[in-house]
This record gives sequence, C-alpha cells and structure tokens, in this order.
Amino acid sequence: MRKITLILTVLLGFITSYAGAQSKQTSDESAIKAISEVSNMTSANLLDWQSGLVYKVQFLTSKEPLSSTDARLKNLGNVYSYEHNGLTKYIWGRTRLRHEASRLKRELRRNGFDDAFVVYFYNGKRISQKEAEAIQKRK
Repeated sequence: MRKITLILTVLLGFITSYAGAQSKQTSDESAIKAISEVSNMTSANLLDWQSGLVYKVQFLTSKEPLSSTDARLKNLGNVYSYEHNGLTKYIWGRTRLRHEASRLKRELRRNGFDDAFVVYFYNGKRISQKEAEAIQKRK
C-alpha cells in the first residue's frame, strides 16, 4: 500500500509540473486569445460598431493589403483593416471603453507590436484623439 501511495504521489507531482510547463509555454497565446474575445465584446449583430465612439488599436500599416495568412497577422484574431490616407491600416479588437483600449494596446506591445496605438472612430469615421475626448466629455 505504501508503494502505491508513493508511486501515485510521484506521478501526481510529475503531472503537475508538466502541466505547469505547458501552461507557461502557451500563456502568451492564451492571453492574446482571451483579450481578443473580450475586445470583441459581443457579436456584430447585437452591437452596431459603426455608430457612436469606438476605440480600436492600430498595430500595422501597409501600402498593399496583406493576405489573411500573412505571418504578421498570425494568432491575433479580431484583426480588421481599413483604408486611410492611401494606406491599409490594421487594427486589433474594438471597444467602447477607453481603459479596455489601453489594455489591448499594452497586450499587443507586450507581444512584439511596439508601435501599437489607440485609434478613434465615431459613426464609422476615423477621428482624432482630441475629437474623441470632446465626444466623451459630452456624454
């Protein structure tokens, strides 16, 4: 009986340490996935993202549209693009909450997109930070 208890204890310790190592390995991917899901907040059918003030995080700009299989877009989820000043600009997530947008930006920067920054849209049109702040004050 003691041998079985000892074997089970060793086996349980091994499984626990293995699971911890696996968890650490995929923590970055899990964090991105979790924030992607939160940043989407709800399906487009339930919430019209073309109206009101919306915060998004821009992380990439390209002269030409990128393929959906481009390595730079890998593992992000909730990536959207828009045309602005003759360039294709890529954004990640969307939210109506300023602090959530800041959190999304920090997560992207932590995962290698050092130039990520928050962009502002009002009724589907890109606006400046100053305009967004003025709209926010009116609420």
